[in-house]
Formats: sequence, structure tokens, C-alpha cells
Amino acid sequence: ISSFCTIGILLLASACTSWNQPNESILGSPSNLTTFGIVEGVSVINSDKTLGDHVASWVTGKDCSSIREKMFNTDYCQEYPKRPPKKAPVFCYRTLADVSCYSEPSTNPNDVLVSSTQ
Repeated sequence: ISSFCTIGILLLASACTSWNQPNESILGSPSNLTTFGIVEGVSVINSDKTLGDHVASWVTGKDCSSIREKMFNTDYCQEYPKRPPKKAPVFCYRTLADVSCYSEPSTNPNDVLVSSTQ
């Protein structure tokens, strides 16, 4: 999200320089075109997406990238990869001969916790 904020701030800043020039469009002056080109380049370098790709991703809810489409000959928009399922916590306690692991913490105050993942 911070990269979106940075891009947005840079675009707004570049647009402000044109408001004092009534006969030019927002991207009409060379300095605005340069700023837009820099922002576009930063976007491509950091995310492999153009600014238009970010808008398309936001609108469709999919992962859209013209760079990926051309480089890898894939679809323009793809589903985001699913997150792996969250692993169940494991609590391991030392027993007489070995270590035993359970999905819930032991209620026995004499059990010594060896390791846990949560």
C-alpha cells in the first residue's frame, strides 16, 4: 500500500504544476511528462506492473500485468495465488523416553514445554 501512496503523491504533485497554466493539459508540459515517466518506471521496476495495470487489478480484483503477459506469454489478468492454509499450533513436551506433541497446551503443571509453534 505504501507504494500506491507514493505513486499517488507523485502524480498529484506533478499535476499541481500544470494548474497555473490554463492552456495546457495536466500531462502537457515536459516536466509533467518526465515525472509521469519516472513514476511509471518506478512502478514497473517495483511491481512488474504499469500504472494502468494497477488500475486494472484494482477494478477486476485480479493480478493484471502487461509486462508478465508479454514476457511469459500468459493471460493479462490472473487470479491471485491462494495463501497456504494456516498451520495448526503444536506444543511439544518431554516425556519419560521421548518428546510428545499435541495440538493444545498441556494443563499439567509438571509438563516441561520443549517447543511450540503458534
